Amino acid sequence: QQLYPDDPRLKRPVGDPQRELLNQSDVDRINRDIDRALDKTMSQANAFPANHPDQAMFARIRGDLPASISDEKVAEALKDARTRGGLETAAEINCVALKNGNIYVIGHVPGFRSITGADTPAPAMHDTLASLGQSQEHVRGQAQQAHRGQNEPYAPQSGGPPGQQV
Repeated sequence: QQLYPDDPRLKRPVGDPQRELLNQSDVDRINRDIDRALDKTMSQANAFPANHPDQAMFARIRGDLPASISDEKVAEALKDARTRGGLETAAEINCVALKNGNIYVIGHVPGFRSITGADTPAPAMHDTLASLGQSQEHVRGQAQQAHRGQNEPYAPQSGGPPGQQV
């Protein structure tokens, strides 16, 4: 089916330079360029941001997994390591392993680990990044609250009138 069946150029014989605006090699080149542009756009959209606070942790996990594991799945394993495994930094990771369809992120401290299914579809990168941001804000809020509790000055009960020093 042709898009413009009434185009007078189509009445000319095949091979006539006035009939063909593009030859097959031009079409192939354009298609390759479009594929490369789409691949680049998709990889940029699915890439873990270089300026993200968890970039070192992402790189640590990514470095121990095969290329067949997508960056989205690595980001999910990172999120699970932070939220379920209690691991906060790349330095806390002892090893990362892919075994029996699961990604294991294991910390130096016994009990600090996470397991992420490698065969299940990963959430979109932007969703994982959003949930990572939410968990970081929650952890930051708890840390600030604990810090405030530790730094409140000790105020002995004097029993005397206010303003009088003990």
